[in-house]
Amino acid sequence: MDSDVSLDKSNLYDVLGIAPDADVHEVRRAFRALARILHPDVNAAEDAPRKFALVAGAHAVLSDPDRRRAYDALRQAASAASVRYPNGFPVGAVRRGALRGADVEIGVTLSLREAAFGAHIQVDVPRREVCALCLGRGVAEGVIGERCPSCNGSGGSRERGGECSSCGGSGVAGTPRCANCGGAGRKSGMTPLTVAMLAGVEDCAVVMFKGDGDVGPCNGPRGDLLVHVAVKRDPVLRRSGIDILMELPVSACEAQAGCSIEIPTLRGPKKLRLPAHTPDRTLLRVPGAGIRLHGTLHRGDQFVTVHVNEIMPKRPAD
Repeated sequence: MDSDVSLDKSNLYDVLGIAPDADVHEVRRAFRALARILHPDVNAAEDAPRKFALVAGAHAVLSDPDRRRAYDALRQAASAASVRYPNGFPVGAVRRGALRGADVEIGVTLSLREAAFGAHIQVDVPRREVCALCLGRGVAEGVIGERCPSCNGSGGSRERGGECSSCGGSGVAGTPRCANCGGAGRKSGMTPLTVAMLAGVEDCAVVMFKGDGDVGPCNGPRGDLLVHVAVKRDPVLRRSGIDILMELPVSACEAQAGCSIEIPTLRGPKKLRLPAHTPDRTLLRVPGAGIRLHGTLHRGDQFVTVHVNEIMPKRPAD
């Protein structure tokens, strides 16, 4: 058995703040969240390397099926024994029924092309993360914390109306409090994320990203991130469902003789054939130049309304 599979390093599930039945995706997500605040490249605290090494070690064991089975077997064998955790009360255990974190709402603005084809957008999310200094315990380094008597270490409950007011959601009682989070075990800040907006997202849509909101009390499950989408008005092209609409001014001479005219589309400039003797308000169709929704094969069209003017028109820019 690997030497690093040991209860001497504390409960590895508690280190990552996940439940023992968490799947591999939850293991990776918890590690990435903690790495963003504990990695020595972004955290100048003196003990950041030690804390990051502990988190990385927990991830290495729990993300490997064989090592995790061996670790779980060791935990079960020692379940009747009294296990002491570093600095007293175990940190960040996610209990069944733990209070969920709050949802967070932000807005993003997309161009028509970004909305049509999808885009990866960099955003700053105002949310609470596990405190990088106390790792969610709420008390200063070296303090032996105890279960909060008001919430019995849960950090709060739905039945009692949310987060525990006594411990601020950390689930731990003790003084002095952590200077970084004031004893709440969580710290508000701006977290940079990349959100994937799928092809075909519409103006005023609200897109949910599950598990990207506030971390819950006592390292409970995260709330969701709700992204409100605004699509900027394009100077030439307009959207109607999966179709694209545009107005095309032409001269009377062009309409009478017929010609080939370059028009803008979502996919770049395209030649449009204007038939001879085209009357005013003629509607021309460019097949397949519209929007294809994410997960579908059908693509809309672009419809061009021709406006015949006596004066030579100014061509729409792409």
